[in-house]
This record gives sequence, C-alpha cells and structure tokens, in this order.
Amino acid sequence: SNDTILTKNSLNFLRKTLHSKNNIGVVGPCIPFYSNPDKVWSCGGKINYLKLNINGSDKIDHLPYETDYLPGAAILCRSDIWKEIGGFNEDYFLAYEEAEFSLEIKKKEFKVIADPRSIVLHHVGMSKVRSPKYFYNEIRNKITFSKYIYGKKVGLIYAFLITLLYSLKAPYLKSIKQRFLLWIKAIADELKRTKVTSKVLNLIENEFKD
Repeated sequence: SNDTILTKNSLNFLRKTLHSKNNIGVVGPCIPFYSNPDKVWSCGGKINYLKLNINGSDKIDHLPYETDYLPGAAILCRSDIWKEIGGFNEDYFLAYEEAEFSLEIKKKEFKVIADPRSIVLHHVGMSKVRSPKYFYNEIRNKITFSKYIYGKKVGLIYAFLITLLYSLKAPYLKSIKQRFLLWIKAIADELKRTKVTSKVLNLIENEFKD
C-alpha cells in the first residue's frame, strides 16, 4: 500500500531543485504526518555519529537547504548517481539505508538537499512502532551503519558498546531484561550473519513479546 501522498506541485518543486545546480545529487520534501499535517515528521535529517542515531529534522526554512540525509519515504535522485552507487544498501531492513546512501552521494561531492516547499504526507508505519522487533532491527541497523562509518572491525566493536548502552537506557520496552536479551540476540545474529527479514522480525516479536 502507498504510505506517501504527494500534494500539489510537490514533485515539480523537487524536480526544479534537483536540476537547479549541477552539484545537487538528491533532493527530498518536507514530510508532515498524514494524520496531523500541521506536524512535521521530517524535513531532511540529522546523523549523530557518536550515538549511531539518525533522526528526521523538523527544521523548516523557506528555501531549499543542505541536510545530513533524507528519509527514504520520498526522495528524487539523479539517475546516474543512483546507478553508480547501486541504490540503497540492502543489508539494512528498514531505516538507515537512506543515511548511508546520502553519505555516499556526499563522498562523490554532490549535495543532499531538503526542499520545504515540496510537501509529501506520510503514513508513519513501523519506523515509529516501539516493539521487540523494532528494537532488534534498530540494533542490527546501528551495527551495520557503524561498520560503514568506522570500518568493519572498529565499527563492529564500537557498535557493540554503543548498542549495549542504548539497550540499557532505551525509552521503550519496559523490561531491562527484555532489552538486554534482545541485544544479545541481535549481536549473536550479527556474528552469524543472519540477514534481517520480515520472517526473522516476526519470530523475534513472538519470542520476546510481553
């Protein structure tokens, strides 16, 4: 099902911005919640390299501006760059792939731009659901992202530490024991190179549900 709704002229704004300068590689819209259009879910995004966090930004200017990354709910990218990079890294199941993609674009000395004039409404789904499978997926994504940022060995060790601390302090899932066991499961599956799939996440949800 379609989880994004384009508003009038939203695509035109993105297209014009993308082609306005040769050094723009990808552009994304301002994305309010479909259920509450006055509240912005994301207008570009911020990367916290220390905590391995990515978050949508609610910053809104009147004109296009550079941003750390663009949430994958809606982007418009130059086809040559998309092909050269190879699209999104499929090692991520949900989220973070767009952050790595944006950084790959910047490595090629192109800009990542948010255009607040373009409005695309979003039915926010699993990316905001706080459940065992979401927590597990988030840990796995942080590990993959850390390996991309810091290299496979250093990134893996750093991610183990950061995700352990995160699992002890996460503001959702009531039980510390549950979060710790999920962290152990995520680490074990990472070391076994178990790919994150819908089936794996459903098994996690059943195994660790309250």
